[in-house]
Amino acid sequence: LGISQLKRINRFLIKRSQISSIYKKKLKGLPIKFQSNKKNVFSAKHLFIILVDKKIHLELFKYLRKKKILVNIHYIPIFLHPYFKTKKFKIKKFENSMSYYKSAISLPIHYNLTKKQQLYVINEIKNFHKMKKKIN
Repeated sequence: LGISQLKRINRFLIKRSQISSIYKKKLKGLPIKFQSNKKNVFSAKHLFIILVDKKIHLELFKYLRKKKILVNIHYIPIFLHPYFKTKKFKIKKFENSMSYYKSAISLPIHYNLTKKQQLYVINEIKNFHKMKKKIN
């Protein structure tokens, strides 16, 4: 399986790079931060993470899931997993990981994502922000 995937790796990388560019272009202007790479660092863009305000993070996540968009939260800090919860870590020692966890949402970026599906994701994110603006 790995060898067959390696034969197609360039197509995968190009497609995810295109998807990433479209997200950044179409979501520009919204209160969203995008992942970035240091200069001269290449990313396979395995995930496309957006960072949103902690106040709307869970609400946006649930909204998109309700719209049948398979967003995820990457990654849950290790000390919140069942085994490590028993170790009683102090969250204050892990403020950065908690801050990231409470603001990061990964958007679909898989190879078979169509332009139509991606535009649906983008439009629903925009709809959510319009809805929030009207309420506030």
